Amino acid sequence: MSRAYRAAYVTTYPIAGGACAPGAATPTGPCSSVLVNDFIGSKGTKYYDATATYNFTDHFTFSVDALNLTNETDDRWVYQNDPLVAQYSAPGRQYFAGFRYQY
Repeated sequence: MSRAYRAAYVTTYPIAGGACAPGAATPTGPCSSVLVNDFIGSKGTKYYDATATYNFTDHFTFSVDALNLTNETDDRWVYQNDPLVAQYSAPGRQYFAGFRYQY
């Protein structure tokens, strides 16, 4: 059994760059592109995985792997003080099984 944890983190600042200060936008002219003075980030995640192996003989092995047992999602947000979901992904639980023969 294993656990992987990553705390929440910021990935981008500022959200958009521009030639003018926040709030100084005009539809045309030099201040048509403004600085968006905020952050983009990701929430913390905890992933739990498990592996089991059985050796039938010295040469023949069976293994089972289970990833993301708690069905953790990966959420990314924009605007730190009043977060909005920018990306939501749910990779789901994953199960793998395999045989191995060594000679």
